[in-house]
Amino acid sequence: MFTQIFAKRTRLGGLVLSASIGASFLTFDRLTELRYQDVDEKRNKFYTQKEVSERDGTKGKPLWVTYKDGVYDVTQFQKEHPGGKFLKQAAGGDVEVFWKKWSYHFSSPKLQNILEETRIGTVSDYDEKLSAQIDDPYVREPKRNLRLHKIFDFKPFCTETFPHVLNSSYLTQADALYVRNHAPVPEYDDPAEHEIAFSNESVEQCVLLDDILSEYPKVSVISVLQCAGNRTSRDAKASGPNAFSGTIFEDIKDGMVGNVLWEGIRLSSVLNRIFPQECAAEQSSANLMWHVIFEGDDEYETSTPLAHVLKASNDCILATKMNGKPLTPDHGYPVRAILPGVAGARNVKWLKSIRLSREPSDSPWNQNYYRKADGSHIQKLRMQSIILSPEEGETITCNRHDDKIHIKGVAYGVDSSVCKVEVSIDGGFNWMEATLLTDEILKDDSVGSYHGWVRFVADVDAGTIKDKAIVEICALARATDSNGNVQPQVSTKQRGYLYNGWSIVQFKRVKN
Repeated sequence: MFTQIFAKRTRLGGLVLSASIGASFLTFDRLTELRYQDVDEKRNKFYTQKEVSERDGTKGKPLWVTYKDGVYDVTQFQKEHPGGKFLKQAAGGDVEVFWKKWSYHFSSPKLQNILEETRIGTVSDYDEKLSAQIDDPYVREPKRNLRLHKIFDFKPFCTETFPHVLNSSYLTQADALYVRNHAPVPEYDDPAEHEIAFSNESVEQCVLLDDILSEYPKVSVISVLQCAGNRTSRDAKASGPNAFSGTIFEDIKDGMVGNVLWEGIRLSSVLNRIFPQECAAEQSSANLMWHVIFEGDDEYETSTPLAHVLKASNDCILATKMNGKPLTPDHGYPVRAILPGVAGARNVKWLKSIRLSREPSDSPWNQNYYRKADGSHIQKLRMQSIILSPEEGETITCNRHDDKIHIKGVAYGVDSSVCKVEVSIDGGFNWMEATLLTDEILKDDSVGSYHGWVRFVADVDAGTIKDKAIVEICALARATDSNGNVQPQVSTKQRGYLYNGWSIVQFKRVKN
């Protein structure tokens, strides 16, 4: 026996879906009714919290969890869950405690469907009052200057910096730098007691941060910090939907980036002293042997190849200061990893452990996110130029005698510095070389090429549009580095990550 689904026109011109099962017919209304009957059957099966707790996924038992008054069998879903092992923390119990911390669940468009699909019953002894008493782990978040940011989420706090704020200075002030948190900001009663655990496959040792800092010379490194998802909305506009589409982050423009003077100690020096054999073997091998796994006090974890960290010209550091002051809570106080030229997701904040592993981190962020289209892990950033002024959609009022279009922005390379930025206002038919403000670049202790950005300015002749009272303009920018690499018009699709196509800004110019 088989099922046929077909549609017939009603007198009102609408469609009625029907299903033929043998000789019986089910209207769309009847199908909907049966669906709700199925939902009701799930809700009418009752389990005590004790019965749920016995299904904790151990010794071949199913893995059940509760949320509010619902009971959910996530035995199969745990294998697909992006959070991997974190789902097991709630095994046999209430997931809401953990969702309060990993609160992206509450803004995930997929959550309701998953809940509906995995629900098997109702908690018979559910106490709504007790559920309401679950503490909010975000209640003690640090104070922030919200005027400088476009906010995507408060729990956890995720932002990008407004273009005019980035355009205002060579170094990005600490309270203006974009924030990408995955959980509540950790608190420290006594930072002087903060330890970092160093481990390999056989040994672990915990060292006080103050002791580490006292043993190595301090260095400063100016470096761009950029989220791998920066400009993802530009990617979608250029080549269609990506992994960010339909999420709260789909409208990230150009502001998940900043330029900071970081201070700390060289990470390679620390690792060479603590893991001399592994580091020596890595440096003498032609193949990648080890990965450095960084974990923060927020439980966020990721990894980077040891070979990259050990290379002197990469200038990787354990940073404790930014722009001459201690790190702010949102940016990793008391210590974070800074890996110049590497995606922000690898620059772990609130460091609590550093371990060497033969394999990359198996955390959900490393296994399910921050990957390219071919599945490889995202590490290095790409060369960029970004127009910051005028801003997208802005109306610029100028003097009637002003025949120039004034464009400002920033540009940066990865393995080599940017040596040229060009701008165009006629769709790329004609390009004008911008002026690079290299005189304002500060000296630091970098061994490799300069890791920060350079600001650029260009006064483009308005040409045939100079006499128009009101005109729509599309400004373009592209960068070239010292190795001759040119920023592409549209970059290769990488699931929405690492977009570095030409910077494109549309605005209106009005003469008064």
